[in-house]
Amino acid sequence: VFETDENSQKPIIEAAPLNFNSKLCTSGVTAEVVKIIDGDTIDVRLKDGAKERVRYIGIDSPERNETCFQEASDRNAMLVEGGSVQLIKDTSERDIYGRLVRYICNAKDVFVNAQLISDGVAYAYRYHPDTAFASQFKSLEQEASRMGRGCLHPNPEANSEASNTACCKICRNGKACGNSCIPWNQSCHHQPGCACQG
Repeated sequence: VFETDENSQKPIIEAAPLNFNSKLCTSGVTAEVVKIIDGDTIDVRLKDGAKERVRYIGIDSPERNETCFQEASDRNAMLVEGGSVQLIKDTSERDIYGRLVRYICNAKDVFVNAQLISDGVAYAYRYHPDTAFASQFKSLEQEASRMGRGCLHPNPEANSEASNTACCKICRNGKACGNSCIPWNQSCHHQPGCACQG
């Protein structure tokens, strides 16, 4: 769910519970965030002064001009902008574009890759051979979808109502499935019921 702060006009994101991982977050290399590129990429300055572009492992967020791009970028900024992060390696050093590929923890021990998925602004994406958290990320994505979190998983029952119709539930932001509304990207395995499209 995204709201707007009346004073700043910046989005306030009602996020999922924070994904703390103090064990993971004590490993890796410390870097300073110098720029947010999008929902899954940042520029950092390492301790030796070198600047690097870092692509988050195991997630994929919308590209510029795609739905949810700004929300994903804003959430990433809220988690890491202006602070130090830990860059944790899996197997690969760099991707085909020369970017470092890393898991990211912020200064409060929040596992940022996992958090962005939980908040519904990034999808789990399996990048071989860097798959240490692939199963966890997929579970977080399924939970975010089920809970209707974020702009990638709009609540399918939002604005649903039953108002003098033959339908027990009108699906406005999802599709009808049996007697319920489900997200557009889910498969329906129920016989048609009294839910219908609004």
